Amino acid sequence: TMSNEFTPYILSRTLQSDLAPVRSLCHLESSNVLLAGSQAALLTRYTLGTSSSSSIAMDTLQEGHSHSITALLAGPPQSNDTDTDSDSDSELYVTGCKDGIVRVFRGRELIRELKGHTNNVSSLSWVYIDVQQRQQPQQLPLLLSGSWDGTARIWNVETGECVQVLPDHENTTVVLGLKSGRIVTGSAGIAQNNRIVDTKIRIWQLHASKIQYELVKSIPYPAGPIRNLCSIPVSSHCNIINMQDNDDDSCMFATCSNDGTVKVWNEDSGECLFTFTHPESPMILSVMPGPDGTIVSTTEEGDLAVWCYESSGQPLQVIPHASTLWCAALLNDGDIATACQDGSVRIFSRDVSKACNEEELRTFEEGGKRGSKGPSSEEIAKLPRWEMRQVVAGKSEGQVQMFQKDGGSKAIAAQWSQASGTWIEVGEVLSTRDTSTSGTINGVSYDYVFPIEFEASGGVQTLQIGYNNGDNPFVAAQTFIDQHELPQYHLQQIADYIMSRVGQKPVELGGMESGEASAPTSTPTPSLPVSRSYEHLPMKYAVVFSTELTNIDKIISKVASLNDEVEESDQLSAEDVDSFKTTLQTLANTSRYHSSRISNSEMNVLLHTLQNWHCSRVFPIVDVLRVCIMHPDAASSLRWNYWKLVIEAVIKKCNEAALDKSKGSSALIMLSMRLFANAFKQSGSNRAASECSMDIVECVKHHTSTGNKNVRLAIATVLMNMSSSLANDEFVTGTEQLFQELIGLLRTIFLSKSYVESQEGLTRSLLALGTIIHILRRKNNFNSAPELLAIILEIKGSIGVDATKTASIISEVCDILAN
Repeated sequence: TMSNEFTPYILSRTLQSDLAPVRSLCHLESSNVLLAGSQAALLTRYTLGTSSSSSIAMDTLQEGHSHSITALLAGPPQSNDTDTDSDSDSELYVTGCKDGIVRVFRGRELIRELKGHTNNVSSLSWVYIDVQQRQQPQQLPLLLSGSWDGTARIWNVETGECVQVLPDHENTTVVLGLKSGRIVTGSAGIAQNNRIVDTKIRIWQLHASKIQYELVKSIPYPAGPIRNLCSIPVSSHCNIINMQDNDDDSCMFATCSNDGTVKVWNEDSGECLFTFTHPESPMILSVMPGPDGTIVSTTEEGDLAVWCYESSGQPLQVIPHASTLWCAALLNDGDIATACQDGSVRIFSRDVSKACNEEELRTFEEGGKRGSKGPSSEEIAKLPRWEMRQVVAGKSEGQVQMFQKDGGSKAIAAQWSQASGTWIEVGEVLSTRDTSTSGTINGVSYDYVFPIEFEASGGVQTLQIGYNNGDNPFVAAQTFIDQHELPQYHLQQIADYIMSRVGQKPVELGGMESGEASAPTSTPTPSLPVSRSYEHLPMKYAVVFSTELTNIDKIISKVASLNDEVEESDQLSAEDVDSFKTTLQTLANTSRYHSSRISNSEMNVLLHTLQNWHCSRVFPIVDVLRVCIMHPDAASSLRWNYWKLVIEAVIKKCNEAALDKSKGSSALIMLSMRLFANAFKQSGSNRAASECSMDIVECVKHHTSTGNKNVRLAIATVLMNMSSSLANDEFVTGTEQLFQELIGLLRTIFLSKSYVESQEGLTRSLLALGTIIHILRRKNNFNSAPELLAIILEIKGSIGVDATKTASIISEVCDILAN
């Protein structure tokens, strides 16, 4: 049987780009390019090699995207069937975004925007219909899109026309086109009395005389929200499931759901033919056909599972990851790529010649086992040292923090005493977690991670709440409410849920009308003001400039040339040059970022060169530091003080460059602003940038009047990322002076025609302002600003009709300013 012949998958590659959660994937077959869409609105293109030793080219694209890219779809085969189909710049693909817009690309060029959805695009697919063109029968590909707005849409991509809307779905809608020309849609259901009900599968048939689809079958699905759909050719399984009476175009399709099952259905009868049940019954987020008749699924807990019909309903293989797996993609030769919440794309292969090295595999497996064996050695290495606890201040009474102790051989938990201003050791962190409920959220490990579903205006959404043994459940619930800006009346309900330890099924919160749940009479923590929920604000993620080093040899040559020009006492030694080359090679190999290391001596070469060389010569060093600050090891929390020295030195060089008119000084200013923007991404550099915030703002102020559009965009990005850091409040609480300086600086920007005329720069500046005002509103520390409101309203009247996202952000900013 197949299960006896099955060759297990092994890790082949780990790829990273902007380090934000990877939400979507698709593979362009003819050019062997893997596309990955991130939660930070970045589209990354990986040109894959044929073996584990082959280099993988990576480039990024943010054209048109300013929200999470939640769906990706390769173009239909005939659209890519050209004489140059091996060229990735000629291939068609489609993206779905949280802003509700479907975008069509040809290579790197955005060729069409399809607008009509009013909420996040959750699903994309193709369906083919028979048409007559020039008296010849042809198949016309139509694009399907599903959305949180409760509709599916059918598009003619050539004309941009929305051919039909399939309405009245129960919240989030997923779509699938079948070979027969039928369409399948699935819904997430609606919340009633703390239960999800009315989830349905719908099958649509093309009308015989016109290009319009009619509903022919509605199948109740009581198991919970349908997360994903995929088609499965009958020919692969006709010996196993009796479907021989169906015609050649018939196929099966599969669904996956929150109940931990993958179900296979007959499209003709609507009968459920087979059910695969995942161990522990996690939420299954995606399903796709695998090679050789297998089915592949991914789960909210981070499992990649491979199934087949002969395996008695049990998976052939389960590969645990450290974090949520949003989806997977099938590559050439049957390889599988996964999109992970930890910011990595991983490729798995059955070909042992493509296996990764032992260190990379060990690191990955340790991450996947973290729920059962406590922190891994890599996690412990990232913790602050116990000897340095004096510089790690707690934020609140009873806060629990992990430290590394005994030379990094173990992790301990400590609790903050507000009265004494010290950490009190609680004990060693051991394997006390239940593997079915422990996990991580945004890189933070918890003894328990529970899913919580609630019905918002756009549909049923799933969030995660983390809880550690010994925590106050009301504090955990309040933190969760603040983080996701949920109504305060949910506090008691969430706290009760935590205390009940019900990890098998998610709790479902009702609609957003107060009165459906009663507010608690008292809580251990003060009730925070309830703020409105916005689509764009506050900004929660840092947007970074590319980590790609385009030409290492050119950088080395330039640094060598500049090195010959400086005073002998400031020149790099031969050992320093070798160290510099090693650093460049490490930074260029982005697929090894998760496991590669940059030594203190290598980083000190960069710092000393930055400090000692003239401002007109340091621009290539700042360019390297701009990339280095994105490396997880280089910018870890333990190295925050190093980056504080770097930022201080860059600010000094920038101030000198303002008086120096050389070409090198002009390049330095742009690269410095990009370094400041990137600094807010990793934990260590974020802390350093946060502590230098006032100095960064002063430096930025000197260059806001620049005539260089690249510098203006970098400045807008610095301010947006700084506001995002303040909203997350990871290390410092912004002072009133800092907030006022930022508002004043942004006011200057909005009065500048050159900034307003750049849509991307304007958008990022608006996100910065809106986030800052949002923070101050929550702190009850913002007075009305009618002059600023008038400036923003004037900008709103001047933007083009196609700038829908910018207009939406302006409306949110105005709402925050006015209320």
